[in-house]
Amino acid sequence: TRTMLKSGSDQGDEYKQMFLHNAKEVFQQYLVTFRKQHANLKGSPSPALVAVDTALLGLFAESSDRKQLYTLLESNNSCAKELSEQKLRERDRFYGLSLLLLTGEIVDDDFSIGLQGMATLLLSIHDTALVTEYGRWIVEQDEETGLKIFMPGDSKKAAMFDSATLLAGFKKTLSPGGIMAYLEYLVFQRKSDTGQQKAAIEVLVKDVRDYLGAEIFCLNAGTFQEAKKTTKVTSEIPVDASTLETRKSLFMMLLQEYLHIPQEHGGTVLSLRLLNSQSAYLELSEVIDLLPPYWTVELLQNYLLRSLRRSHHVFKEIQIMKGLSLGENLRISEELFRLYEEQGPVVVTPQDVCSVCGASIADSVFMRTVDQKTIHLHCGSPAQAQARET
Repeated sequence: TRTMLKSGSDQGDEYKQMFLHNAKEVFQQYLVTFRKQHANLKGSPSPALVAVDTALLGLFAESSDRKQLYTLLESNNSCAKELSEQKLRERDRFYGLSLLLLTGEIVDDDFSIGLQGMATLLLSIHDTALVTEYGRWIVEQDEETGLKIFMPGDSKKAAMFDSATLLAGFKKTLSPGGIMAYLEYLVFQRKSDTGQQKAAIEVLVKDVRDYLGAEIFCLNAGTFQEAKKTTKVTSEIPVDASTLETRKSLFMMLLQEYLHIPQEHGGTVLSLRLLNSQSAYLELSEVIDLLPPYWTVELLQNYLLRSLRRSHHVFKEIQIMKGLSLGENLRISEELFRLYEEQGPVVVTPQDVCSVCGASIADSVFMRTVDQKTIHLHCGSPAQAQARET
């Protein structure tokens, strides 16, 4: 008897589900028919049409066949935005939600359904909060497709996003390759400042743990370039003053990151290696205040010797330049003294006039030409000479 009751109960549930399904189909057909009759009427949509479109959206959102949902949303519908948004969120119909929020805008008939389509739609709107929210969701589903939303080539579109906030979130969701792709975009496309370069160093050290890549990044003055096949980063090639200062700043940031790494995780080894290999960019006066107090002189021997040797070399170069400058000054002074002795003093009286313009020279700035003529200084300028020739 119990088995028969259970069987009867199961059968009753099946009938109930079947009747409910049939009722939904009949209701849906009625709504579709009503919509066809009233959807193209001019003027504001009636409350009945709003209710019909919203109800259809709810039924389509529950269905496994999403084409009907997308067809409705791509048409000129009258769905109630807030209620429809709630229904789509509850069913995780994020692509449909993006279509809902773009109601009234032109949608290509050949538009493909999927994450790529949703990403394209998000790139066409200017609601930063909306793009960020659903863009992050796409990133979690498909990293490559989602990142394109946050790496636009248009500078105005890129300005919508706070790169620091995005980077902090990406650290939790992106793969190391994805993080590097976003960092390269910030440096190359957006030409971000030192703040972004500092963030890039932090990611390379803390998240990606690409220490060689971090050192190459600093050596390249904060740009991502393809590294040569080598395991050693050197600083032998001469650079201009601007690049030199950028390298110094970045290597100091990198040293600080290395010093924050616990000793048992290799922080001391990395720091010493950087000091020894890049001593040219790490000034002793700045480094000494950063080092742990328990580090011994013996531990820093190589770095100290290189820094002192370089300082002594710079001092000698300065002394040589001073000597050369002094010698040049003496040579010019001697030449001027010799010319003064040969030509003697120039006496100007109130009667003397300029050999060029004929005006009086008295109380004016004047000069003596090679052929011993006295003229106004401005009359002897190249511009005046050219004007006279023409």
